[in-house]
Amino acid sequence: MQLLFFDKKVQKILGDNKLLQRKVGLEIGKKTKQRLEQLEASDNFSMYLTELRLGKPHLLDGNLSNCYSISVSANYRLIVEPIGTKLDIESLKDCKEINIKGVLDYHDGKNEWIIP
Repeated sequence: MQLLFFDKKVQKILGDNKLLQRKVGLEIGKKTKQRLEQLEASDNFSMYLTELRLGKPHLLDGNLSNCYSISVSANYRLIVEPIGTKLDIESLKDCKEINIKGVLDYHDGKNEWIIP
């Protein structure tokens, strides 16, 4: 699957291991990179959701209603948006591009973007 990035800042941080680790720490940086590699290795987004299910992916609502959340730590989530498709599992079989929005902490009433 092809990974696209929400903006240049997200791409810069997620594309540079040292910068990523300075931003979120060693363990979360490694886990974030691992999730990105797992997404990229998937044939399509449906495969990631139904077969791999790494990071407990789930659909979000509210202002992120077209996005999925993927766990990278107890509180941090990688936020991704499938591109050019409906969000049902059958349609997501055709989804070969996702937009990486960033890393977010939305627990306990927060809505704090860690990346960007």
